[in-house]
Amino acid sequence: MRIGVRRLPRRRDPRRRFRNRLLLGMVGVALLPLVAFAVLAVFELDTVAKSTANATETAILQRQQGLQQTSVNRGASALEDKALRAAAERAIGPEVARRLGRLAAEPDEGLEHVRPGGGIRARVAPPGA
Repeated sequence: MRIGVRRLPRRRDPRRRFRNRLLLGMVGVALLPLVAFAVLAVFELDTVAKSTANATETAILQRQQGLQQTSVNRGASALEDKALRAAAERAIGPEVARRLGRLAAEPDEGLEHVRPGGGIRARVAPPGA
């Protein structure tokens, strides 16, 4: 290359320019389905991810609600048991005490046949029979 000498730019061949444009168009057309597929894949993956997240969240919420309802029911049944036990004690408590008092007042004549080890010497008719 010489210093100071200007060379004129080379004129491009119009056939070469057409060929380059044609090749560029062919590459573009070939890549268009790939770009479309990539966009659809991203959209579908996003939809699947959202539906999976929603389903997981729904399942977790349902499980938590079920556990909470079970614990509430357990607590309610414990309270019901305590209330029923207290009501039963109030209702039959005086009668049980009266009967136990009457039983304690009876003589222990049937116990004379009981051995110290817990065995019975002879069969005896129960008291009051």
